Amino acid sequence: MKGNQLLRKEFTEIIKSKKILIPIIAVLFVPILYAGMFLWAFWDPYKQLDDLPVAVVNLDKGAVFDGKPIEVGKGLVDNLKDNKSFKWEFVSEKEAKKGMEGRKYYMLVRIPDDFSSNATTLLKDNPKPLNLEYIPNESLNFLSSQIGGTAIEKIKTEVSSTLTKTYAEKMFDSIKDVSKGLADGSEGASKLHDGSSELHDGSSKVTDGLHTLQGKSGEMKDGVGKLFDGSGKVTAGLNTLNSKTGEMQIGIGKLVDGSGKVTDGLHVLNSNVGIGKLVDGSGKVTDGLHALNSNAGIGKLVDGSGKVTDGLHALNSNTGIGKLVDGSGKVTNGLNTLNSKTSEMQTGIGKLVDGSGKVTDGLNTLNNKTGEMQKGIGELRDGSEKVTGGLNKLVSKSGELKTGTTDLSNGMEQLVGGQKQLEVASQKIEKGLQDLNSKVKSSAAGLEEIQSKGPSILNTVNEKIDGAGANVNQLNELTQSTAGDAKNAAQDVANLQKQIESLPKEYQEQLQPFITSAVKSTATVQQKAAGVAGGTNKLNEEVKQLKGEINQKTSDAQNKLPNTAKLDSLTEGIEKLASAQKGFVENFQGFGKNLNVAKEGANKFKNESGQLIDAINQLADGSGQVTGGLGTLSAGANQMAGGVHQLADGSSQVTGGLGTLSAEANQMAGGVNQLADGSSQVTGGLGTLLAGVSKLADGSSQVTGGLGTLSVG
Repeated sequence: MKGNQLLRKEFTEIIKSKKILIPIIAVLFVPILYAGMFLWAFWDPYKQLDDLPVAVVNLDKGAVFDGKPIEVGKGLVDNLKDNKSFKWEFVSEKEAKKGMEGRKYYMLVRIPDDFSSNATTLLKDNPKPLNLEYIPNESLNFLSSQIGGTAIEKIKTEVSSTLTKTYAEKMFDSIKDVSKGLADGSEGASKLHDGSSELHDGSSKVTDGLHTLQGKSGEMKDGVGKLFDGSGKVTAGLNTLNSKTGEMQIGIGKLVDGSGKVTDGLHVLNSNVGIGKLVDGSGKVTDGLHALNSNAGIGKLVDGSGKVTDGLHALNSNTGIGKLVDGSGKVTNGLNTLNSKTSEMQTGIGKLVDGSGKVTDGLNTLNNKTGEMQKGIGELRDGSEKVTGGLNKLVSKSGELKTGTTDLSNGMEQLVGGQKQLEVASQKIEKGLQDLNSKVKSSAAGLEEIQSKGPSILNTVNEKIDGAGANVNQLNELTQSTAGDAKNAAQDVANLQKQIESLPKEYQEQLQPFITSAVKSTATVQQKAAGVAGGTNKLNEEVKQLKGEINQKTSDAQNKLPNTAKLDSLTEGIEKLASAQKGFVENFQGFGKNLNVAKEGANKFKNESGQLIDAINQLADGSGQVTGGLGTLSAGANQMAGGVHQLADGSSQVTGGLGTLSAEANQMAGGVNQLADGSSQVTGGLGTLLAGVSKLADGSSQVTGGLGTLSVG
C-alpha cells in the first residue's frame, strides 16, 4: 500500500517538474519514431527495385555447338533488357569497377568468358557449371545486396530453364534427324520389299513350274518305269533266246551232220558197185530164169546166181548202209532235240513280244508327256526371267539400301547421344524437384512460425501504442519545452544541410530525402508544439488510427500469407512429381539400354548390308545362269522328244518283227516235227532195207547152191 502511494507520489512529482517530464516524454517518443521509421523502411522493400542500378558485364566469348555458334551470354543480356526486376546497366568491366567504387551500383553481375563453352558440356560425362559472378556493394546498402542475391538465384534458374529448353529443342531436332534417317531407311526397305515381292512372284512361278514338272515327272517316271520293265523283259527274252539258240544251233548242227551223212550214204548207195552188180546179177538171174524157164541152160543160171550172191554179200558188207542208218538216227535225235526246245524258244519269243509292247507303251506315254514337260520348262524359264528381272531391280536399289542403312546408323548414333543428354537433364530436373520440395518444407515451417508469433507481436505493438496514448496527455505539458528543442533541432538540420552540400553529388542525392524529411519533421514538431494544447485529442485519434492501421495491415499480411494446408498439398504434389520424374528417369534409362541395343542392331544391319548386297548380286548371276540352263534344258527336251519318238517307232518295229518271229517260230516247230517224223521213217526204212538185203543175200546163196545142185544133177 505504501509502495503504491510512493509510486503515485513519484509520478506526481515528475509531472509537476518540467525538467524531468520533458526528457521522459522525449525518451518515450524515440521508440515510436524509430518503430514508425523502421516499418516505413521495410514495409515493401521490393516495390521500387526497378530503380536500383545494377551493373552487368558480359565477358562471354561464345562457343560452337553441333557445328553452330552459340552465345549464351548475349542471350542472357537480351533477356535482362526485357527484365524489369532491376535497373540493369550494361557496361564494360572497367566502368563497372569504377561505379562500384563510386557507390553508383548496388551490385555487379559478371558473365564469365567461358559461360557459353561450359554450356556445351552440359551433356558430356563431366559437365562444367555455368557460374554467374555476383558481387554486391554491401557498403552501400545491406538489404539491397540480400535482395540482389535472391534475384540472381532467380536469374540462374531462368538461365537453367532456358538452357534446358534449348537442349530439349536440340534433342527433338536430333530425334527429327533420326526420324528422317528412319524414314529414308524405311523407304529403302520398302523398295527392297518391292524387289523381294517381285522376286517372290518370280520364284512362285518357278515353284509352280517345278511343281508342274514334278507332277508330270511322276507320269514320265511311270512311262520310264514301264519302259524299263519292258526293256528288262525284252532283255530276259533275248537272253533266254540267246541261251537256247546254242542248244538249237547244236541240234541243227547235228541235224546238218546227220543229213550230210544220209546224203553221203545215199550217194554211196547210189554209186556203190554192189547195187550195180546186184542189178546186173539180178538181170542175169532173170535172164537165167528165163533161160531156165526156156530150158536155155542151167549153167547160165548158176553163174548168174553166183554173181547175185557175190553182189548181195558185197552190198551187205558195204559200210554205206550202216553209215546211212547211223546218220539217219543222228538226224532223228537232232530233230527231236530241236523239237523239244522250240516250246522254250516260243515262250522266250512271247515274253520278248510282251516286253516290247510295254516298251512301246512306255515310249508312247513318254512321247505324249514331252509336250507338257516342254510347257513346264517354258513356264519355269519365264518365271526364272522374272526372277532375274526382280533381282536386277533389287541390285539397282542396293545402293539406296546401303545409303539408308548408313543414315539409319548415323541417326541411331545421334539418338543415343540425345538420349544421354536428355537423361542427364532429367536427372537434374529430379534433383531440382527434390531441392524445391525441401525449400517448400522449410518455407512452410517458417510460415507456421510467423503465423504462430504474429499475434504475440501484434499484442506487443498494441500495448506499446496504448502506452503511447496514455503518455499523450503528458506530451502536451512537455510541448513547450520541446518547441525550443525543435527550434534547436531545425538549426542543427540547417547546419547539417550545409555540411551535406560539401559532399559529392551522389551522396547528396542519397541523403537529400532524409534531410528533407528531417526539415519537414522539425517544422511539424514546431507547428505541433505551437498548437499542442488543442491537438492532444487529435493525437489520440491518430494513435487509435495507427493502431487500427497496424491491425489491418497485420490482418492483411496474415491473409496474404500462403495457407499451410496448401503448402502441404504443394509439397505432396512436388513429391509425387519427383517420384514420377524418378520413374521417368528409370524408364528413360531402360529406353537408353533398348536404344543401345537398337543402335547395335542398326550398326550390324549396316555392316551386313554389304554381304546382303553381294548375296543379291550372286543370286542375280545364278538366276541368269538358271535362265540360260533352262533354255539349254528346253532345247535338250526337244531333242529328247525327237529321240523318244524315234525310239517309239523303232520299238513298234521291234514288236512287229518279234510277232513275225513268233509266227515263223511256230511254223518252224511244225516243220521240225514233220522233219523228225520223216527222219524216223527214213531210219526205219533203212533198217528194213538192211534186213531185206541180208535176207536177199541169204536167199541168193541158197538159189546159187540150188542151181549148183541142179546143174550137177
